[in-house]
Amino acid sequence: MKPFLALTCLLLVSTHCLGADTSPQAYETVVALLERGKYEEAELAARELTVARGQAYGDADKRTLEAWIQLVKSLALLKRGDEAEAQLRALLPLMSQAYGAEHRLTLLHQFHLILALSSQYKTAEAVEMSRTLIPVQARVLGAADKDTLQTCKNLAFMLVLQNKAVEAETQLRELLPRMVRTHGEKGAETIRCQTLLAHALRQQGKNAEAEKTYRQWLPLSVREFGTADQETLIARCNYAQTLLEQGKTADTEQECRQLMPACESTLGLAHECTLRTLTFYLRSMAMQHKGAKGEDACRRLIAGSTQAKGPDNVDTLEARKTLGIIFLQQGRLEEAGGEYSKVMPDFLRVFGPEHRETLRCQICIIELLAMQGKKAEAEELCRSLIPISTRVLGPGDTDTLTARKILADLLKGEAKKERQKSGSPG
Repeated sequence: MKPFLALTCLLLVSTHCLGADTSPQAYETVVALLERGKYEEAELAARELTVARGQAYGDADKRTLEAWIQLVKSLALLKRGDEAEAQLRALLPLMSQAYGAEHRLTLLHQFHLILALSSQYKTAEAVEMSRTLIPVQARVLGAADKDTLQTCKNLAFMLVLQNKAVEAETQLRELLPRMVRTHGEKGAETIRCQTLLAHALRQQGKNAEAEKTYRQWLPLSVREFGTADQETLIARCNYAQTLLEQGKTADTEQECRQLMPACESTLGLAHECTLRTLTFYLRSMAMQHKGAKGEDACRRLIAGSTQAKGPDNVDTLEARKTLGIIFLQQGRLEEAGGEYSKVMPDFLRVFGPEHRETLRCQICIIELLAMQGKKAEAEELCRSLIPISTRVLGPGDTDTLTARKILADLLKGEAKKERQKSGSPG
């Protein structure tokens, strides 16, 4: 018995290993459980069947391998990528022995290993494996074969994740004609490729072209996959970012308003797509001077970011600072002060006194002090901030210039008061 099956057997109750059902009906039961979405039950049944067949027929027997393949499938569906990877690494040499190294089924499970790696963010290794696999698939199966195309599309997706947008765009433009020939101009896989191309364009700052691509293909994506499809939701989130980066704030607000409920109900409040959508919504509102209306969204962003990233993450702290700004815009100065007094020590503790985000939080406190009529305190804090900002960020940095403008406004206000007191003409 191979070490893998011996180890697997230890995970099972011994009575399950001895005399377990190895029949085709047992295999059909595993398949049926997977089809019904009962993945945990399917995993246990597939694991038991794999061990039983391994004992009865040998590890490299095709009957054992077909059960083992279902075990891998159940682990992938349970999102247990590390276990799926381990099983595939043990399984693939036996598949090469039983079917041949270049058999379609063996090549397909090499692709499944790539998916298991990418699910664990082992993107570099997955990309290298893809580069090796694609030429073999193209030679053995054909360049327009659906398995070859799937591996090519997944490689482009991983290149986008690595911010290698230029290479991803090149890959997708070469891939799309083959996708159209195999799946049709408006086929599901073609639609996925087109929205992925839009992502690659957005990453390169080609926002106008990206927006045009999104507008053309997102409605088809919604129609084909539904409003709750994860890839479609992520594409819509990226579309909202494209609009925001072009200054189309009203369009961004509208898109985010439609998108936020779908993201929260389908993906959950702590999912990265949900958090990004909330962030883009708040930014679009602020740019339209409607930030005061974003309190509920900001509170949801804080809750989701705290859950997903932790209380000390920069995005969480930034969201808390934004809540203080919203209070400020609403005229709720006491609550703004309370929020700033809680978040400022966290900025100092996590990032230190000279980090950009810490300095930005200090600017917010200066604005609060000015609105509270504490002009002397605001001026003193501003004077201490400007030299640090000038040294750390540079004299021409936007945040340095903002601090200088605030100080100038404070001084103008004090000068005007002095003139009014002395009766001098303003």
